[in-house]
Amino acid sequence: MSQNTKKDIQQLVGNTLRIGVWLSFGITAVGLLIFLAGNSGAQFEPGTLPAAPENFSFSALKKGLFSGDALSIIALGVLILLITPVLRVIFALYGYWLERNKLYMLISIIVLGIIASSLFIGATH
Repeated sequence: MSQNTKKDIQQLVGNTLRIGVWLSFGITAVGLLIFLAGNSGAQFEPGTLPAAPENFSFSALKKGLFSGDALSIIALGVLILLITPVLRVIFALYGYWLERNKLYMLISIIVLGIIASSLFIGATH
């Protein structure tokens, strides 16, 4: 692998987290502003909050995003924030594959396996 390719992969891995966090922040901030603008006169009552969150579905998220629902926009921001480290591990795995670094490839695969099993256990629990 050339030195430029190695530097490009390192740059990609480094920028993934930075871009993901800023993108998530921007989307969540827009959703929060829309929510506050739509509920400016409402009084906050903690007793009205649900005890448990609703089940997540991509179809409901897509429907909410197309209708301009503020909470769906905020949920998209949070989803991007959750996906960002996973992408970073995937890009790092790709870089290790290009370098033929088997030890770090194995470690990255184990990390992805832990993340996948956590998502599976959380989704079924």
